[in-house]
Amino acid sequence: MFKYDYRDRHNGHYKELLEKRIKQLEAQLEEEKRRTQRERMTVTKLQNKLIKVRYITFDANCRL
Repeated sequence: MFKYDYRDRHNGHYKELLEKRIKQLEAQLEEEKRRTQRERMTVTKLQNKLIKVRYITFDANCRL
């Protein structure tokens, strides 16, 4: 005959909680990855603008 064991139910509950927490952490990690990628793209755009400004400034100074 099957004997009900409270520990199985208890462990199952913790397993569900852990799985839920893992999903939350995975979602946070994905958001952090997206945020980091946006920041990198912003830095790259700003660096490119800086290079253009330096080139224009250098070119203007050379013509003087």
